[in-house]
Amino acid sequence: MKTVRFEWFSNKRDAIEKNPEVTLSELYIHRYEPAYCERTRKSDHFSCLKAIFRLKRDVGFHITQTYIPTSLALMGTVGVWLPEEFMERRIGVVAITVLLILSTESAGAREHLPSVSYMKAIDLWFGFITAFVFITLLQTLIIIALDKRAKQLAD
Repeated sequence: MKTVRFEWFSNKRDAIEKNPEVTLSELYIHRYEPAYCERTRKSDHFSCLKAIFRLKRDVGFHITQTYIPTSLALMGTVGVWLPEEFMERRIGVVAITVLLILSTESAGAREHLPSVSYMKAIDLWFGFITAFVFITLLQTLIIIALDKRAKQLAD
């Protein structure tokens, strides 16, 4: 019984030809290399060829699509620190709008990333800014309540 042994080209650079027209939106091929492998089945032991592709994520995509928009939404909380006469009318609108923007951006970011069992940096980012918005909202509501109480006691 003869077995077939697979071999790559003698020049490993010629073994894999990369088509420059085929691209991935968020990833790029950092490097690729041909490799040998051995497999065993019930009946025989045989050789095989494999190609290992090392991919890197394009950080610019998430900076422009996620971090900058959420940072701008976070800056929308500046409306919370407006003078007192504007405060009560705008606090709810600003907070709810920012939270809606954050939830939309978070869902969009998760759609572009693979599902994994561990926490990613983007999860920490969204957790931090959501907590910041809630803390800012809570702080402002406490200040409004204390200010009203102080005015009632002064009268």
